[in-house]
Amino acid sequence: MLLIHIKSFRQQRLINKSLVLLLSITLTFTYSVLAETQLPPKDKIVIAGVKAKWWGPPAPFIHAKRGPGYALTTFIFDSLVWRDKAGEFSPLIADNWQINETQNTFSFNLNPKALWHDGTKLTADDVVFTIDYLQKQSYIFADVEAIKSVEAKNAHHVVIHTKKSFPAFMSNIAVSMPILPKHIYKDVKNPVKFVDAKAFIGSGPYRLKNYDRVNKSYVFNAFSDYHRGVPRVSEIAIQSVAPAAVMKVVKSTQTDLVTSVSPKQEEALKKAGFKLLSYSAIHPIRLKFNLNKPLFKDLSVRQAFAKGIDRQALIDKAYQKKAELWSAGALHTLAADKNDREIIQYDYDSNALKGVIPADMTLKLVTDKRIKKAAQVLVTQLKNAGVNVELLVTERGVANAMFRKGDYDLGLVTFTVLGDPIIFQQTATGKRIDGDNYLENQELTKLLKQQVNEIDPAKRAEMIRQASIIYAKEVPSVSLISTIRTVAYRPESLQLYWHGHGLGRGIPILLDKDFFAKPFRKHQ
Repeated sequence: MLLIHIKSFRQQRLINKSLVLLLSITLTFTYSVLAETQLPPKDKIVIAGVKAKWWGPPAPFIHAKRGPGYALTTFIFDSLVWRDKAGEFSPLIADNWQINETQNTFSFNLNPKALWHDGTKLTADDVVFTIDYLQKQSYIFADVEAIKSVEAKNAHHVVIHTKKSFPAFMSNIAVSMPILPKHIYKDVKNPVKFVDAKAFIGSGPYRLKNYDRVNKSYVFNAFSDYHRGVPRVSEIAIQSVAPAAVMKVVKSTQTDLVTSVSPKQEEALKKAGFKLLSYSAIHPIRLKFNLNKPLFKDLSVRQAFAKGIDRQALIDKAYQKKAELWSAGALHTLAADKNDREIIQYDYDSNALKGVIPADMTLKLVTDKRIKKAAQVLVTQLKNAGVNVELLVTERGVANAMFRKGDYDLGLVTFTVLGDPIIFQQTATGKRIDGDNYLENQELTKLLKQQVNEIDPAKRAEMIRQASIIYAKEVPSVSLISTIRTVAYRPESLQLYWHGHGLGRGIPILLDKDFFAKPFRKHQ
């Protein structure tokens, strides 16, 4: 069987207008490469959710605040648009859309056949309501703060105005914001406690049949009146599976998709008839400094840590070589940035940390359980370099609480930087708890703020590049590595692909509803 490995690439096509024709040709070619024989309808797909703790009830506000919880919610709740195989925006609730030249007005024509699962028609009023509701009730995967106003021109035409030019609108809002049914949520005052059966009435291709918190399982049924057509797969069953039990489950039950595969399992799964797809998670692991402490206000100390960590050893020992070196410029892999000589990279120097930290000082390093192995390897390296470290591994929420209180010296953190480059501003100079909150360099702060509203692709690309150059020199945090993830699927049941943008605003997970719903069948 074939092992596909798709390398990381830059998160957004920031090109100037002279390259539009070339881009269209490239996309046409991409489509021809991605085209595959369409699979026939299938009664049931079984997914082994490896490492699946509890992803929560699949509805906005109540699912787990992690990518998988959002992914399952998209099975039930559609957004205005989605991404196709090539990673381009494609119709979902909206059939088509227009964006004005200054990119502050976005007009959507909705599919007139769109229905809520209870048979109620979906209209522009639902979109208006959703935005108004999210401006009062924040939702982690759709920040609508940039929106100034929204108006329904008629039942199927909605126009959204942003406060300023906002080139991230399509990737951060249109593709990620779940549209809510007004007739249900208008009476919901506290959505985080709304777990009634009506909470799962969406407009997406699947309806929730059952979810079991004890067994960590889900069953979804196709919505036969879906406006795009009848979904190909009639039922999707997801069952949590421990990593060590994967092969036992595969041998004992008909399993179509394994969501996480370890290097040791790859050959056995290929022999069992599975196809493997590996992709760059673009989820860098970073060493975070407590920049409020005098020690880490010293640039030479931060640079010493950047030089004194053997990142390749992290890959080899913690991830069995299934990871990539990350650029000091924060946004890309080292391979993607290596030809830009203005972005400083830090080669490993085993002596870089010698004598930098006083021998009588012990640094508290806080991390969460997701990256425990990397933390353990890192602590061993630091101790060997003469740095005394106390490691605290805890739940992600607890770790974030400690970061908020300043109860740490070092933090090992990881989150995706997929999606629009607006994530760079949120990571480096924004208020994200596990980000840098670095405001010492005024030029960096200015560039990252201005690029958010810059509509010229070439100018925006250069702003981001200049910010990466400054970031690499200043080292607000040390970018280390990003993992390579692998899934296994039966090609006779599913056709998987990785277009490089992730789900919604940039979630690096291969649980796209299109894998199961397409090709749609015509309604009888």
